[in-house]
Amino acid sequence: LTTTNLLPSFSFLYTSEYLLLSMFAVLSVIPVKVEVEEGAESVQLPFKTTKFLSGEIQVIWERYEPFQKAHVFTNGPNQYEEQHEVYKGRTVMNKDLLETGDLSVTLKQPTERDSGEYKCLVWRKGTFIRKKTVKLKVKGWFVCLFAGLCDYQKNLLHVFLCFILSYFHTKASAVMFTILMKSVLISDQNYNISDCLRPS
Repeated sequence: LTTTNLLPSFSFLYTSEYLLLSMFAVLSVIPVKVEVEEGAESVQLPFKTTKFLSGEIQVIWERYEPFQKAHVFTNGPNQYEEQHEVYKGRTVMNKDLLETGDLSVTLKQPTERDSGEYKCLVWRKGTFIRKKTVKLKVKGWFVCLFAGLCDYQKNLLHVFLCFILSYFHTKASAVMFTILMKSVLISDQNYNISDCLRPS
């Protein structure tokens, strides 16, 4: 076996790895958006990469603005002592993440203050090899409650209008009343007032 015989194989492997790394570099630029309501049991920040990551691998999940380390994994054990106190006891990663390539982190009991941009950085022997950006939005209970009340009030208004229209005995009067109410609700496209009309 000569050195010249090894060159094509080595060149192919080098090119394949370069193209693979380039592909992941492009994909990592596109942030993933994750939404969850406050009060949920947990939320997952996803990141799946190639399987069987070899070498001395370090995985760091960081939050930006404010900067906080959410989870740190270094070549086997999790480095909980490097976590920011906000995430103590609230993050979990898969045990076989190096074999499966699933570097997702699960955040328990998400709150509105957890909302923000998270980045997963993967290092091999001090060399940066992977990155993933995830934008997390935790909807607070006040926002969800307000939205629910708005929908509830709209439904009540719809029922009330139909009830009033049912008392009109002439179609002309009903049409006039419909035109009046449409001018009030012209910005809301969810209701069709004409469906409530009953011919005399």
